[in-house]
Amino acid sequence: MSSLFAALNATLGARDLDPDLRTERLISFQDRAALIVAPRQAPPVVVQMVEDVLAQTTVPRVQQIANPVTQQWQREVFDLCRQVTERRFPFDLAGEDADPAAFAALLGPDGAIERFFHSRVEPDIDTSVSPWRWRPEARFSGLSPDSVEVFEKARAVRAAFFGPSGRLGTEVTLAALAERGQAVVSLGGASAGVGANQEAASLGWPGPDPQAGIAVAFQQQAAGSSITQLGPWGFLRLMGGLRLRERDGGQRFLVDLRSDAGRLFLEMSFPSAANPVAGLSAVKGFSCPADL
Repeated sequence: MSSLFAALNATLGARDLDPDLRTERLISFQDRAALIVAPRQAPPVVVQMVEDVLAQTTVPRVQQIANPVTQQWQREVFDLCRQVTERRFPFDLAGEDADPAAFAALLGPDGAIERFFHSRVEPDIDTSVSPWRWRPEARFSGLSPDSVEVFEKARAVRAAFFGPSGRLGTEVTLAALAERGQAVVSLGGASAGVGANQEAASLGWPGPDPQAGIAVAFQQQAAGSSITQLGPWGFLRLMGGLRLRERDGGQRFLVDLRSDAGRLFLEMSFPSAANPVAGLSAVKGFSCPADL
């Protein structure tokens, strides 16, 4: 171990010296580090430090860009990712709607990111820890330590938005929690009454008519009133603008819906804690690095 640190000091000291001497010392350090890091013989903090130094010193920037993994990523994933995510909801809460089909093509179970993960980088990523990490060999080839997070985030988004069926969507159960207040909730073209004297209502998102979005028609007063968000992401736009009270790790939420003429306090529940409403935090701000 002491000889490894001596080699590390020599390597760092050679960074401003003759290129040939720098290369010779770097190769020597790489060889010694590989003996310790690859089989994980050193303490984790040492492994991390060695990998970080190697990643910063071994591969010039131009070679990182020319890395075949990065080149394949740019061809198969990056352009699509940029088109799907930039200034688009749900990645940007103020953006225009993302095309649901394009969303699935990027982040679904058979989407571009998941296919790339399985076909190209899965053996190079340590998924036994969170956050995920590149294995030493991948780090030594010049891959950025931060770029691996795109695959872990994509996995969380996939679990939340696609569920066991593999299709974009989820079942939503709504139950009124207060004696006063009732409404008709329409989700994706299907409607159900929600009130204190009614059974819990089950609806599906995005529903049979996704463009219809969500509408909540309050029935407390004769004149009535409603809250409406159109489009396939209307349900999530509405939820994203509310202060939800999370329960059971995100499997249930307490929701206070109100307008000038009506109010409904309800419980919204899902089959799993991995659901689109809970997944808003994972998908918000999601983007892909230009190179890995």
